[in-house]
Amino acid sequence: MLTKMDKAKLANIARSEDFLILKSLANEMKTQLLNQRPGGASEFEFLRDVIEREGKILGVDAFLKEIENIV
Repeated sequence: MLTKMDKAKLANIARSEDFLILKSLANEMKTQLLNQRPGGASEFEFLRDVIEREGKILGVDAFLKEIENIV
């Protein structure tokens, strides 16, 4: 659980220009993930790759959203 001090520090980070770099990195990661072609020798492996990719994208989005919610 984050303390009030932790939340204040996180708010300072989120309001800084440096946070824009993290958002930019997150967008690059999502773009790279979207450009990856799912592989797999079978339909199940293909679906696993797609689900893993989508999960990673959702994870990045959820992380940034949680920071916004805290701030």
